[in-house]
Amino acid sequence: MSLTLREAAKALNISMNTVRRWIKSGKLNARLRDGIYGSKYIIEESELIRIQEESIQQATIIHTVNSTPSIEVPATWLLTQLEERITSVVREQIESELAYVREENTQLKSYIENRLEERDRELMNTMRTILETRREQAKPFWKHIFK
Repeated sequence: MSLTLREAAKALNISMNTVRRWIKSGKLNARLRDGIYGSKYIIEESELIRIQEESIQQATIIHTVNSTPSIEVPATWLLTQLEERITSVVREQIESELAYVREENTQLKSYIENRLEERDRELMNTMRTILETRREQAKPFWKHIFK
């Protein structure tokens, strides 16, 4: 997509004169086209993106303490440091939650194993009772009378 000088200035948040200076100095690439009122510059959107990325890389952050500048660092370095710190904090949080889930999982597994053992014991007792009842019923009638 092609932009006019005015649109490019608005997109970059700079004046039209600054855009003209950047074109003349070679910092910004543009083409001259014939227009209704004479020649006009046409700037590709990809060129604006390139300029914006360069300005982010060249930006500096000035840390101030009590209104006096104390540290000046490149924005890219600061962004890298911030990204590393965020990654570290997120990783620690995930590892902490993972350890908690593992512990909870171990406790749940133990509980389930205990409940299964109890259920198996109850089932075995019930089966024994049923078998004893059937054996009693299978005895000849006189054995029921003369115990």
